Amino acid sequence: MTVTRQDSPPNVTALSVEISHDDGTAWRPVELTPDGPQWTAKVSHPASGCASLRANASDDKGNTVSQAITRAYQIG
Repeated sequence: MTVTRQDSPPNVTALSVEISHDDGTAWRPVELTPDGPQWTAKVSHPASGCASLRANASDDKGNTVSQAITRAYQIG
């Protein structure tokens, strides 16, 4: 996952990602590992179904973003 801003690279102060396997009824946190300007997300899920994703980020200039994608990808 890469967080970008139009005017310059952001100084991300907070980032969270969650995953849901029931169309967003229940959310579980996703393990994130910083990798330079990017983050690697480690997810686990059932053998079949769909995964929904929700991300929240903020930077040192007070900018925030929240994005949810229901049924982001098919599993299995």
